Amino acid sequence: MTNTAATVLPMPFTETDLADITETAEMANGFYRVVTSARLTRSGALLLVSTDAAKGRVVPLLEAAGYTAREVAPGRIAVTGAVDRLTLLRAERDRLNAEINRLSGDQTVG
Repeated sequence: MTNTAATVLPMPFTETDLADITETAEMANGFYRVVTSARLTRSGALLLVSTDAAKGRVVPLLEAAGYTAREVAPGRIAVTGAVDRLTLLRAERDRLNAEINRLSGDQTVG
């Protein structure tokens, strides 16, 4: 049995963090404003989003950018932390290895 220490996830705590989170969420829809309100809280950030404009795309976008986010109520998203950078790098490495393997397989077939 291995004993692994829990990773402490950094929480968004500055206006710069909030601006980055808001800008990322806005990418869910290129035509309409997505975030109607954003504020920092003791546990991270809270976004009020237009459910019509976002249609479930905000949380996946924030997660892809490395944030820990979840919809806590319709149109309300809590951003409580960022994913460990090492975890993101490992995921990218695995994605690249899969792409290399796919391309290598394509070359041996032809």
